[in-house]
Amino acid sequence: MIETYIKINGQYQPAVMTLATPADLVLVDAWVEEYEADETPETNDIREYVDSSLEKQEKYAGRNRCPAEWTDFLARASQWQEDEEIAGLFVLKCAALADEILGFTFLRRTWDGSLVMDYLARCPAANPRLQTTRGIGIGLLVAVCKLAELLQAPYLWWETTRSSCKLYWGWLNKAGIVTPPDEPASTLIIAEVAYLRFITYSESPLKNN
Repeated sequence: MIETYIKINGQYQPAVMTLATPADLVLVDAWVEEYEADETPETNDIREYVDSSLEKQEKYAGRNRCPAEWTDFLARASQWQEDEEIAGLFVLKCAALADEILGFTFLRRTWDGSLVMDYLARCPAANPRLQTTRGIGIGLLVAVCKLAELLQAPYLWWETTRSSCKLYWGWLNKAGIVTPPDEPASTLIIAEVAYLRFITYSESPLKNN
């Protein structure tokens, strides 16, 4: 598991990103019906990400490329081979919120050793239990960067939507990571030195408390 942080009632609380269990996958899948009445653009995107992530999970699991245990994922993803991708769906939980699933991300360690984030989503804002919870998205991204560090990935990259691009670059720019002028806005590619800088910046308030 990877340690990160979120905010509850304005206070930092520890959270962890873990490889999803079969039970976790069922709970994430339930978001599609649970928040069916919420037709906001953000929640519509989340439902789409749930469906697409679970389809990818099933596809890679069928090819024996989705390790069921964290230790197996870490071992196989660390010793990458050029003819094999390793993937998995990860969930974010916080003990202060009874380990409810706060968000998820689907990740792939590619043939060249890079880490790709296919999807990242928080639990829909309509969840009444999370009204005072903030920082789920950035907490997940920090955890993803920490996993990239563990795997010694040369690059971390992901595609964006029109709205999420501004959000991600807002986070990265605050950490001093400058938007490359010659790259498409629909894809964010950050090298190891950049994602390490993002980890340091994001966790600096914790060290100063």
